[in-house]
Amino acid sequence: MLDFYGLLLLAGLAGGLLAGLLGIGGGIIFLLVLPEALQRLGVAPVDMPATQVANALLATLFSALAACYQHLRSGTAGRADVAWVGLPAGAVALASMALIVQHPAFSEHVFSVVLLVILSLLLARTIYTLQPHPSASAQTIPDDAPTPTAKLAATGALAGLISSLTGLGGGILVVPALREWARYPVRRASFVSSGTIVISSLAALVFSLQAQPRHPLAESLGLIIPTVALPLGVGVVVAAPIGVRWAQGISPRRLTILYAVLVALVLARRIWMLVG
Repeated sequence: MLDFYGLLLLAGLAGGLLAGLLGIGGGIIFLLVLPEALQRLGVAPVDMPATQVANALLATLFSALAACYQHLRSGTAGRADVAWVGLPAGAVALASMALIVQHPAFSEHVFSVVLLVILSLLLARTIYTLQPHPSASAQTIPDDAPTPTAKLAATGALAGLISSLTGLGGGILVVPALREWARYPVRRASFVSSGTIVISSLAALVFSLQAQPRHPLAESLGLIIPTVALPLGVGVVVAAPIGVRWAQGISPRRLTILYAVLVALVLARRIWMLVG
């Protein structure tokens, strides 16, 4: 079992670094290892989508908390924005977990298709942002500019939906939306994203702890499996602050390339799982 927990710990470390670097929570890393880990523990296929989402979001919660702490220590602006994005995200995530993710029709096949569609769109958008666009304005809003509340709330609601349907945490939408739609600086967008992930993941956790799998494991707490979530969480808490510090010395373009590579890897893995 040492290799099992070692793999989860390494995934937590990688997810934590990614969360700190990009403010996206690290869920994209967790989805690489969770299917195998849950199958090894004997999670039934009918419970696999909801269990993956629940445990990925719990590990993402750890990474987002660690990243938020680091942002607060460094004085990153955007505390009020976290509420405007995070509260709609939490409300939608909670409703989606209860009404969609736990529904019998949300099978492993449907989950994989939804994930593939979102990852494909995300990869295409990420590659697009790497291309030169001379007409696009690089200007960002100052820290004391009026808060675009409607844009923030809409971003949060959509992020909550994506988060609950995929386990990716919602940061995959929040960071690019705030950068391109609201013209936020990278660090402020990353902070708001991490705060949003904390709120939406907490909402999902509340539901997951009281939800009942159709074939529960002896060690599970609702949809949460501590023997999976805790090793991920330990790695995340250690690595996320390091990622935040490293992000200050890496160019946004390099971070975007790193992210595109990771999305492509997860997309390839999911395609293989779907057709294999």
